[in-house]
Amino acid sequence: MLDPSIVPTYWLQQAKQVRTIRIERAGAPALEMEIRDKQISPEEMRQGKLPFDWYCKSNGAEKLCDPNASMAYTSYLMRAPYLDVIDPVKAANLGFDKSIARIVLGPREGASMELYIAASPMAGRRNVYNSISQSAFELPRSSPTGSFPRKSSS
Repeated sequence: MLDPSIVPTYWLQQAKQVRTIRIERAGAPALEMEIRDKQISPEEMRQGKLPFDWYCKSNGAEKLCDPNASMAYTSYLMRAPYLDVIDPVKAANLGFDKSIARIVLGPREGASMELYIAASPMAGRRNVYNSISQSAFELPRSSPTGSFPRKSSS
């Protein structure tokens, strides 16, 4: 039985927590998101505040990520569904070596996961290769590579 998302549950469990997300897109500066722990009071915890913040780094600048956008993006990325599994024989010829984007998930524990995104010959779709599961998937074009969290203006 296959995991229903491009980031398998077994990897997330072994990782303990995703600490960094590096997004590299052809023709654009890389963006790295890093989670940083922070102290919060019991009252803040009861109010639903998180004991961490996401920071975005790009072009040598670093800013606090918008908390809602960063949590929405990371939550979706960790559960991003696929449309279909691609036959490994076909996957070898889909251009993952010339990917249009690469997303690197840095865990608290264990090996990083790399997701290579390639164009698909099918309209409205993209292909992704997962370095940990060594599997390729077909995704809707509106997959996690279509939009990225914005830096907070503060």
